[in-house]
Amino acid sequence: MPALAGFLRDVARDRSGLSGDPIYASWVRNEEKKTGEEPKVSTRLGSGSDYTVFLNFLGIPLADLTFDGPYGVYHSVYDSFTWVDRIGDPGYYYHAALARYWSVAALRLAECDYVPLDYAAYAREVQIYLDEAQRAARERKIELDFVQAREAARRWEKDGRAALEAARQAVETGDRARVERVHRALIKVERALLDPAGLAGRPWFKHLIYAPRPTYKPLVLPALTEAIEAGDRSRAMAEVERLARALNRAAAVLESGL
Repeated sequence: MPALAGFLRDVARDRSGLSGDPIYASWVRNEEKKTGEEPKVSTRLGSGSDYTVFLNFLGIPLADLTFDGPYGVYHSVYDSFTWVDRIGDPGYYYHAALARYWSVAALRLAECDYVPLDYAAYAREVQIYLDEAQRAARERKIELDFVQAREAARRWEKDGRAALEAARQAVETGDRARVERVHRALIKVERALLDPAGLAGRPWFKHLIYAPRPTYKPLVLPALTEAIEAGDRSRAMAEVERLARALNRAAAVLESGL
């Protein structure tokens, strides 16, 4: 058993990863630190996965835990049970380890007094994306005013911190009504980041923070970024305003639970 435990730790260190909303990434990092491990975490979400419809169309937060490595048989005739059994994961140790991780995560989430969704972390991540978008605009000599979007992101960050603190205090004081109010607000925030009009030319993709490129690679602030890359200043100006409205909607949802 010690040898197996050591193997599973090495597996987790070398080949594990998480893709997901910053709200989940923050929670997973905190959970893993308790075990002395630090997973590789990506908060830039593309596609090529079953989670696409939940995030990009329905606005449901996600976490995508994986073990990964060289995989030269993908979508070929050799991509089979036999390959997994003999080469990909002999003994199914990676399968078993990931099942344990998911079971623990599901159990912790199911037993939480409120969903531990860290929207302050999400908002900080979005502020990084805004920096990147502004640099991209300057490189293309497109003048854009990011003030409203930045103010909305900071408001969202402040409300994200306040929501988790309010939930924590309500649990400590036994105020179940307040806990439930904050909890319900937390689970609605992601939907506020959708826009019914969707992306230009791709209206099915409605999320204004994440979308895939046609290659499945991640695209952050997709509507704004695509407008900047197209060199369309008027469209980019409209997208900055649309993004600011979405961020303010997300903040308002959190405020409704405080």
